[in-house]
Amino acid sequence: MRQTLTLLLLLAIPSSGLGIESPDYRVLDAGESYEIRLYGGYITADVHIDSSFERAGNQAFRPLFRFISGSNAANQKISMTAPVEQQATGQGYRVSFVMPSDLDFESLPEPEDDRIQFKQHQNVLVAALRYKGSWSKSRFERYETELRTALASTSYQACGSAIVARYNAPFTPGFLRRNEVLLKVSKGGCDADLTALENSR
Repeated sequence: MRQTLTLLLLLAIPSSGLGIESPDYRVLDAGESYEIRLYGGYITADVHIDSSFERAGNQAFRPLFRFISGSNAANQKISMTAPVEQQATGQGYRVSFVMPSDLDFESLPEPEDDRIQFKQHQNVLVAALRYKGSWSKSRFERYETELRTALASTSYQACGSAIVARYNAPFTPGFLRRNEVLLKVSKGGCDADLTALENSR
């Protein structure tokens, strides 16, 4: 099973960002190691997995990959995009595929797997720190700490748990990988901003 999943990962995840769609954003501000980005809008297909940091991505990848391969009410194939996102929740992790921009929230085909939910993100303000290397939890936490420390001396308030965004296939050498720590941020109060900016079904 692990070999099959690895093969799916090799075939599906882009080896680089070239030619692969990612959500559009504008850089509003920047520090020495991070950017403040405004994402205009994008949709994710999410699966919640009660598992460890290291295992959640593999366990969620299979239903998400089946969905974009046509396991949905319309038998519709959906293009792979980047990044694949992973975020801690109250129970385990939320793993997300970003949907292509030519699909809107209402017309996305209904997944056959009821674990998959769609979320629409609009005008999301995010602090992003890019790093290379492995996908380990310890490496992610190192850069999350660096980002939170940098934000502490600014007017931006970090909101919620951090997201790890992975842009490359697992066989990509570490020094060529694009990984990012993403933190939603606000200047006016996290609860009000985040409630207004997300819809789900």
